[in-house]
Amino acid sequence: MKRAYLALLTVLLLTLFNLPAFAEEKNPEASKLNVNTASAEQLQKVPGITAEIAGSIVKYREEMGDIQNLDELVEVKGISKELLGKLKEFISVDAIAGSECTC
Repeated sequence: MKRAYLALLTVLLLTLFNLPAFAEEKNPEASKLNVNTASAEQLQKVPGITAEIAGSIVKYREEMGDIQNLDELVEVKGISKELLGKLKEFISVDAIAGSECTC
């Protein structure tokens, strides 16, 4: 009987210590960079985004407003459909306060 309780306690403790990792697995978007709030410097850290493309994203946001979905990024100078496909692993479009987001 003691062995069963010890095993159960071990499983519970392991589960508790792994909660942050579990949460990240459940919500991979949490670790992605929001293109609507990221600075040009932050965007440049994303694989495939050059300084020129990062500047184009920021300029696009300033001129057109917040990006409503990632597919809209093909309108940004320097972003092709192929590049966008690769970027989707690293970037996201989170809901923007005060606007309707169709993310």
